[in-house]
Amino acid sequence: MKITYIHESNKYRDEIIIPGLVTEDLKLVFVFFRESNEGVVIRYNVPVEIPVKPSSDIFYWKTGEWSTCSKTCAGGISTRDVTCSRKDDNTRVGIVNCPQDRKPAGEQVCNAQECPPEWHSHLTACTKTCGKGTQSKKIECRRLTTDHYCVVNDTECTEPRPTAGEPGLIYCNEIACPPVYKPEPWSKVSKVNHIGKQNMICELDRRKVLC
Repeated sequence: MKITYIHESNKYRDEIIIPGLVTEDLKLVFVFFRESNEGVVIRYNVPVEIPVKPSSDIFYWKTGEWSTCSKTCAGGISTRDVTCSRKDDNTRVGIVNCPQDRKPAGEQVCNAQECPPEWHSHLTACTKTCGKGTQSKKIECRRLTTDHYCVVNDTECTEPRPTAGEPGLIYCNEIACPPVYKPEPWSKVSKVNHIGKQNMICELDRRKVLC
């Protein structure tokens, strides 16, 4: 064991450094001439172990169970938990430790088959944008696909066809239409022009425009 003694001039703070583990009793003797005894300060340091970064092979992606599909048909979504864990103690760690290019999917499409046909009723478009139009109730058999409804033959719906109900026609857009210009038919107007000694008759067309 190597013992280091440090003494600086004009400073009465000598140091004795003993590295490593001390397994024997130490006896320190101080000789004072004129100075007062300031005591002894003993410090010891616990060695710090630098943690070794574990190998990337110790981490893996841990997946949970798939959830129930959000739809029974026409394409729903199912999700699951995807976490990064250690293989040795199965504890959860940050996702940066696991390889991102091999991360499993956290959601998937499920029940992508088309839904069975069913009856649907809706009102047709109004026949007028103003001035009191009419619309009727329409019943049709339709099927829901992954992104839209498509109308199919009535024979594909297994349930009895519902009735349209009363009334058959419904009034709609019962508002006054804005005023517009309405031109009348063109009429003939004769005009005589005197050019020198010759008369020229020119016929003009005109019409009334009413609002």
